[in-house]
Amino acid sequence: MDRYQFSPALIQQTLSEDVTTSRRVRLHAQIAVGLEEFYGDDAEAHAAELAHHFAEALPSTGPDKLVHYSLLAGEQALASYAYEDALENFECGLGARNISLSESEAALDEEAAGLLYGLVRAQSATLPRHQLGEFGNTLRPAFDYYVRVGDVPRALAITDYIGTLSRGSNAVEILNKALDLAPAGSLQSGRILIRYATVLDNSRGKHNAAIEALDQALEIAQRENRWCNGNPGFSQDG
Repeated sequence: MDRYQFSPALIQQTLSEDVTTSRRVRLHAQIAVGLEEFYGDDAEAHAAELAHHFAEALPSTGPDKLVHYSLLAGEQALASYAYEDALENFECGLGARNISLSESEAALDEEAAGLLYGLVRAQSATLPRHQLGEFGNTLRPAFDYYVRVGDVPRALAITDYIGTLSRGSNAVEILNKALDLAPAGSLQSGRILIRYATVLDNSRGKHNAAIEALDQALEIAQRENRWCNGNPGFSQDG
């Protein structure tokens, strides 16, 4: 495969602009397919590079490869704290699948739900606090999908973002379901109760219910603390 390096970047830009759109799409498709074959079993380690070329080649190669590598690239970016890159990759994947943020979970598959869940995490790290409430609809379809397929750990993990990205009736319904899924009296249920209380406290006429949820969370915390203090072998990692 021929390689070219341009200095300054203006030369690269000028040559690129001289290529017709249809030919540019074909070239990116050839590059994407060629690189994927070249990387072989190591292709996932180059997800961001492949996602870029499949995005440019979308009219030719279709959405499947782009969605696959966008999801992988987004997760890799999250793992390295590159939140802006993660946000871009998840949005690119969702755009390729034409997934609406308010889409019913029945229309989702594993990759689409993964993109929505990734988007939630990237948004929580990149968006200004006053904008976070606008994206509460991202949570519900992903949560409902994971409940439907029986992936309880991931469904419960989504509740970490309740109160930050989602408030109102949607959030209350998610947390009600999550409390049914979490082991009763567990630390996990205690954390959910705290978020439940936060959401209820922001709802008109729900203050007493919020206090009740906090009391339950406090009872769990006190019980777990007594158990830890009475077991010398207990550690945070254990």
